[in-house]
Amino acid sequence: MTGLPDRPEPGALLARLQKEEPHHGKLHIFLGMCPGVGKTYAMLQTARKRMEEGTEVLAGLVETHGRPETAVLLEGIPSLPRRKLSHHGTVLEEFDLDAALASPPSLILVDELAHTNAPGARHAKRYQDVLELLAAGIDVYSTLNVQHIESQVDIVRQITGIVVRETIPDSILDSAHEIQLIDLSVGKLLERLAEGKVCIGPRAEEAARAFFRERNLTALRELALRLTAERVDRDLDDIRRFNRVGSPWKTNPRLMVEVGPDPLSESLIRWTRRCAARLNCPWLAVRVEAPGELSPPRQELLSRSSGLARRLGGEVVSVMAENTAQGLLQLARERNVTQLIMGKPEPGWRGYRDRCRLDRIIRESGDIDISLVRPLPGAGSRKKRGPEVLLPPGSLMAEWGEALVVVTTVASLGWSLVPLTGPTFAALLFLLAMTVAGLRLQPGTALFMACLSTFCWAFFFLPPQFTLSIRKAEDWPLLGIFFLATSFTGGLISRLRQREKAERQRLRQTEALLQVTQCATLTAGKSEGLAQALRTITGLVHGPTALVVPRFNRTLPSSVHPASTFLPTAEEWGVVAWSFDNRQSAGRFTDTLPHASATWFPLQTATSIVGVLGVKLPPQARLDFALREMLETFARQLALVLEEPNLLQAVVPPHKDGAAG
Repeated sequence: MTGLPDRPEPGALLARLQKEEPHHGKLHIFLGMCPGVGKTYAMLQTARKRMEEGTEVLAGLVETHGRPETAVLLEGIPSLPRRKLSHHGTVLEEFDLDAALASPPSLILVDELAHTNAPGARHAKRYQDVLELLAAGIDVYSTLNVQHIESQVDIVRQITGIVVRETIPDSILDSAHEIQLIDLSVGKLLERLAEGKVCIGPRAEEAARAFFRERNLTALRELALRLTAERVDRDLDDIRRFNRVGSPWKTNPRLMVEVGPDPLSESLIRWTRRCAARLNCPWLAVRVEAPGELSPPRQELLSRSSGLARRLGGEVVSVMAENTAQGLLQLARERNVTQLIMGKPEPGWRGYRDRCRLDRIIRESGDIDISLVRPLPGAGSRKKRGPEVLLPPGSLMAEWGEALVVVTTVASLGWSLVPLTGPTFAALLFLLAMTVAGLRLQPGTALFMACLSTFCWAFFFLPPQFTLSIRKAEDWPLLGIFFLATSFTGGLISRLRQREKAERQRLRQTEALLQVTQCATLTAGKSEGLAQALRTITGLVHGPTALVVPRFNRTLPSSVHPASTFLPTAEEWGVVAWSFDNRQSAGRFTDTLPHASATWFPLQTATSIVGVLGVKLPPQARLDFALREMLETFARQLALVLEEPNLLQAVVPPHKDGAAG
């Protein structure tokens, strides 16, 4: 009996076909350890060879930095005029994306991939311009330094002491068709620096002192070599799988890291991304939602961390659990996670709570490996971290004032009844007040009220009165039990109230999602059902919504769905078109055209894109983690509904002139 033929694995075959998609451009990145190694020079040399082979090459934007040898290579290559943008009276020159798309060449050169565009450009980052060129089927040559890769930011800061602001997501490198390392020895680079070929003029000496040190350059060179080696390893693994070569891994690792409103979360996310790239495995970023409401600064930290995880290619998951350790382990077991990444707790009393949680996770982790990572210096400090759950200052003062008023009232009532009931009845009044107040107060305020109640009972009611000295030995345990009873009762009721409030909020969101689905699929009139779904979303987010559904020829119409509650402006239609063409969110709260008044989410399924959903939140609103997840869930659900042909026909009826008879 003969064996099966050596056919490629379906997954490897699909990955290769996607990578070699004929209608999508190919990205070639010239990677270096730092400026001055010759990336632009090598890019121009390769481009000239392509021109000799008959390829149509256009220099979209090439920075020579005053180097004569680079300028010579640029001669003879058609160059695109730069777009001039005015910003605060200064004229800035940027890459003209529209001109490049108007007469697209076969190959375009776009230098400095991590560059930040000037205000007024279509995209905030140049790599976003490159992605649009690739989507249009244009091949792109670009240059990049290793310190501009998002997952390497913390390491570069530790090595050089310099914070890199301009970065690109690691997913750009993952999607690149080819990465070419432009390597140069440290000694040769320092010679070029001394000759004035790296930094021109008086800046050379300053740059040499601050950045171009031998130890810095050696470490950056190792980073670039390692990054390129990892890419080669992944390519080799793809080849092995495509040719059905036995895999060297016995298991399929999966990593998970916790995302929280903590300044150190971003460092842990980058570490996890680097580790997952080395293991060539998927990874998750998990947010455990505890009862309570986050303060605006914590919401900002959480949104930033989750956004970073998405940009680096991680799957962002949110779970609801009162105990974070239990929530993390439960999700890890459900998703077959092999390694859980956590930060090392701080020494001393500051890290006591984190150590207790970590001890429980280690005890209950079972077969799951736990990796403790020390966040790199400069990534943030827990010493500056406030409480995760925090009321606005005005509300916090109001709660403390309310607790003070309640304790004063109970003390006055108890004092008036002392001749009839004795001091014990006053303790019961305090306990009753704590039980009722726990329904309104936060846990911290409830603890403050418990301490204040204990003080008042000991000072005003226990003999000798108006003193904190206790003469009877049996009054000591009585006072301790009273404090434990009041603090436990108030805190427990407060936490139960917060949990019940969070469950109500989650239930409302679930009901809203169910209502959106039912309205769009079960209503007799499909168009009316879609209108009801939009009204439900509008009521939930307290802002108008708009829906744009393409025609049968997959082009966007010039008007929104009749159920929409706001009309996009002419500028807004450009945002809609970009979101539809690129299948990415755009507009307000994003990096693409952030000055738009609404946020636009593409309605896409696994096979196609069926529309765009716009949400115009109030001016003072914030698109935090929970709201973004909810809107993206609505978008995914509407996309599944709109994918049905009968609903598309109800929303966009066929033209009468095309009908028979």
